[in-house]
Amino acid sequence: MSKEDYTDAALYLIGELLDELPEEGQLYHIDLHKILYLLEKEIDDSNSIADMLPFYWYRHGPVSQTVFDARDQAQKTGVANVDENEHEASVISPGPQEPPAPSVPDSDLSDAEATLTEIVEDYNFRESRDKLLEEKIYTEAPYRFQSTFKFDVLPTVRDFVRNDADNTDALMDYLYSAEGKVPLDDEFSEFGRVFSRYVSLAEVFISGYDGEDALLKAEFEELTKICWEMFCNRLRCQTADGEYSNSIESWEDDAEQSLRLFRQSLDEFDQSVENQGYLDDEISRINGGEPWAKMSQTILSEN
Repeated sequence: MSKEDYTDAALYLIGELLDELPEEGQLYHIDLHKILYLLEKEIDDSNSIADMLPFYWYRHGPVSQTVFDARDQAQKTGVANVDENEHEASVISPGPQEPPAPSVPDSDLSDAEATLTEIVEDYNFRESRDKLLEEKIYTEAPYRFQSTFKFDVLPTVRDFVRNDADNTDALMDYLYSAEGKVPLDDEFSEFGRVFSRYVSLAEVFISGYDGEDALLKAEFEELTKICWEMFCNRLRCQTADGEYSNSIESWEDDAEQSLRLFRQSLDEFDQSVENQGYLDDEISRINGGEPWAKMSQTILSEN
């Protein structure tokens, strides 16, 4: 089947999804990927539509270029209206037109429609989408690191930075847990090295945190976001199947570029931490002649 066939199938499903949209339910662009990912997982493997929704994992979970293309097509053909809200998020609502039926067996289409109806009925449009991601989608994630960093580290860093939350012990526990779940695949070996340096610097900063240093906290939050983006750029390359062979080369370039950006950001944060005198304080991971101390000192000083 051609790329156009894939887009036509996803366009039809988007039209069906919009028809099932509950009253006052707001459908965001990322919801399209979540719902159609659940559909792809729940319909029978023999259903031709399952092969027409190739997904890869990225920053907000599984996404598909087919869904991106179908959403654009839905907007162009009047199947959907797409508006940007105040948070620059795409809000999708039903348009005046109906999509044509795709070239797939009627039985495959009817099974997909029935499954989609059930998914939309259960899909929570009003509560936190992160809960659905964590409980129904990230359980399928290829690496345990993903769930720990996305649902534990990122929000805890955000609370620490923005709310002066007294959560430094929990934050370090989450960082240690994430470090223990870094993928062991060769493709993530470089990520593992720089992530250990990030965790060591985080401990230096957090252990010496005195309730001030608002700018340094903001720098730490930005560093954490860059870390997640770096991981996800590599993750995208590792989880994309053959349908994305034409994109892999540019995605590999993105992964290398994000690694360089993270290294640079680590160096800058390292310098900021040193300028504030945090490196003068003794911390548990850098303690005399202990084996981990020697490793940590090497990590902290690498360029």
